Amino acid sequence: MKGGLVLVATFLLWPGCSSQNACDEPDEVDFGEIVSAEKAKYLENDRVQYRCNPGYVLEGPEWIQCKGQEWTPHPPKCLAPCSVTRRQLAAKNLFVFGNQRKARLIQSNQSLQFQCNKGYVLGVPSVRKCVDGYIDLPLCISERGKNCSGPPRTENGDITTLSEKQYRSGSSVEFRCQNYYAIEGQNRSFCDNGTWTKVPICLDPCLIPRTELESQKIEVKDEIDVPENIFVQHGLSIELTCKTGYVLAANSSQSTFLIHCDGRLPLIPKCKEITCNSPRISNGTFRPQRTIYHDGDLIRIRCDPEFTIKPDDREKVVECTKNGWSPPPKCIKTTCQTHPIKNGNLLSPKLIYKVGERVQFSCNTGYRYIDRPDALCTETGWSSKLQCAETTCQADPIENGNLLSPKLIYKDGETVQFSCNVGYRYIDRPYALCTETGWSSKLQCAEITCFPPEVTNGHFLPRRAQYMYNEKIDITCNEGFVSESLRKPSICKETGWVPLPVCKRKGCDYIDIENGRMTDHLEYYKPFPKWEGQSIQFYCFDGFLPANKETWQTATCRSSRYVPEVKCFKRCDPYVRFYYGRTVYNFRNKYIEGDNITFTCDSGYSPANQQSTITCTKYGWSPAPRCIQPDLSS
Repeated sequence: MKGGLVLVATFLLWPGCSSQNACDEPDEVDFGEIVSAEKAKYLENDRVQYRCNPGYVLEGPEWIQCKGQEWTPHPPKCLAPCSVTRRQLAAKNLFVFGNQRKARLIQSNQSLQFQCNKGYVLGVPSVRKCVDGYIDLPLCISERGKNCSGPPRTENGDITTLSEKQYRSGSSVEFRCQNYYAIEGQNRSFCDNGTWTKVPICLDPCLIPRTELESQKIEVKDEIDVPENIFVQHGLSIELTCKTGYVLAANSSQSTFLIHCDGRLPLIPKCKEITCNSPRISNGTFRPQRTIYHDGDLIRIRCDPEFTIKPDDREKVVECTKNGWSPPPKCIKTTCQTHPIKNGNLLSPKLIYKVGERVQFSCNTGYRYIDRPDALCTETGWSSKLQCAETTCQADPIENGNLLSPKLIYKDGETVQFSCNVGYRYIDRPYALCTETGWSSKLQCAEITCFPPEVTNGHFLPRRAQYMYNEKIDITCNEGFVSESLRKPSICKETGWVPLPVCKRKGCDYIDIENGRMTDHLEYYKPFPKWEGQSIQFYCFDGFLPANKETWQTATCRSSRYVPEVKCFKRCDPYVRFYYGRTVYNFRNKYIEGDNITFTCDSGYSPANQQSTITCTKYGWSPAPRCIQPDLSS
């Protein structure tokens, strides 16, 4: 049974899948590129920027955005430029306006104006536009070519210029289409060396029978007198509308629409009558009551006590419109009533609150708000529950760790403790307090890992992006530097790398002391060498003393040498015995090399060589003290 409980708890702890809309990689564009930062995955609201190659023009948006797993708007295109060469201009007897004949590169959507050589007539129009790499150069017609006979005719069209028997090369005639017909192509045809250039076409209009409009309950918008048949010129549109009391069957909120003539048979939609069903009104009644209501019909609403259709609407009348009942026939609350709160208290003596007013309350110790400590009186009642629930926290099984208590449910103020398995550590701390908002800290164990250290003046092996618990690295320091761990590996532990992988500047080596020995005050010898700032202790053998004349001397590594000097000095006996004199007493009993003492001679004696000072050397006192009688014979 215990194993089953752990299985269920593990299932409940499984992290929820947060589905976030993602888009495929954005499409590439020809003759362009994506200039925004590339991503491995594109998520909702991510944006991508496009840019075209030099000379190409962007058609469409520069930026697109990931929305609902689709890129919006669609990616742009890079429109190619047009080239016009001198050879092309010369072959067609053309100049760029201004008598210029040189190669040009024109961006898409830009235009050039042309003119012909002398003796040639330019076929209109003279201004031509570059469209995605293509430009239609105009025709230059020679005035010295053959004459043409009468011009050709076009169906449903007429020639508006004067008719002649013969036409010179380069001359033209102008066409016009009959009423309701639309002209397609140039309205002029030129005589080109005995042959007429292409004549325009007159396109048929679209016919809309009035009988069809009547059958669909449709009329022409803003027209008073409508002919039996309606003609719409090719390429143009006509605005139609449903008759009063009707809307489009396909879209009940719309009654006006356009019919565009594009050469196909126009599709006339259907209009339906505006009706409203009998409303269902909670907390109120209405009159008159019917099954179906028509456009413009009115009903009067009577709301129950403490309810109203609108706070500022005294009439309580609604109308049937194409968008349904307006305003919506709904009785909304005007007041909210409070009630005693179990395990809590209202912070106001009021029992009745108006819409828009807010009530506040508190919960007793050990209880918490189900929603929040206040509520707003709205048209549908209180915005949140006025209730208090007992504060409890659930201790779920801990992955890679163990609870130190068999309890699963804890009350407000109780503490749970837990431990993590070897190789894992607490995310926050090894305990948590049950509070009104849940556990005060996370009951989770995370795997112990270490990041690669930064070893200045050295390196380490093996090198990895991350190290697991108890993994080791070996530190090698550069010349002149030494590892604090003295060639011992650093190990990944709970607190990080132990010992710290540090290379410090090499300072002072071990010294063999003449007449003495290094020690560390009854502890084991510390590793050598020492680096800047580290200290050692040493002592001297019998008959010798350090510079401080004490039993022990401490020296600190400073700039690759020990300060003070690690040296044992010869100790001299403070009691010097000699004839006819004595040393001057100075309360000292320790003398080492370099120390001096003075002596005096008895009456009738004087120091030999007139010297009353002796010095402690490694061989003893020098020179030996000696008192002699003066030579009386001299």
